[in-house]
Amino acid sequence: MKLNNIFTNNYLWGGAMTDEIIHLLSERNRYLSQFSVINKVQIGRLKVGNFEQLSEFYMTREHILAVVEKIELLLGQKLEQSEADITDENRSAVENLLLAKDTIIKEILDQDLEILSTIEQEKTSIISELKTLKKGRKTITAYKSGITNSKLDEEA
Repeated sequence: MKLNNIFTNNYLWGGAMTDEIIHLLSERNRYLSQFSVINKVQIGRLKVGNFEQLSEFYMTREHILAVVEKIELLLGQKLEQSEADITDENRSAVENLLLAKDTIIKEILDQDLEILSTIEQEKTSIISELKTLKKGRKTITAYKSGITNSKLDEEA
């Protein structure tokens, strides 16, 4: 029975099982690439001050991550089912796909830092504007009530 199982796994790693694993790795990279493209589009929007579609942007990212998570689960299941060694050709394909994944993930991390930085800059700008508005309102209220400049300066 054990010998039959090893034979089956060797056959699968050399054929259908390996093809499935390589396909899943490729699909994961494809979805991660889509994630990166969506980030690039959003960065372009943010750079011109368009913050209107942030919730849709984050929802789309969550959907892509859910698909990637499902692919990861399938990969885990396929890898648990296989006990045999992988051929050199298939090993090379898997290594290339893993390297591509690492590159995409690094790109996504850099993009996320840029997105967060841009949002933080806009947030700081809005807070500054609100403080200026608040100070302006205080000045107008003081003017209407007849408070002198020295008292107004002390309060500010």
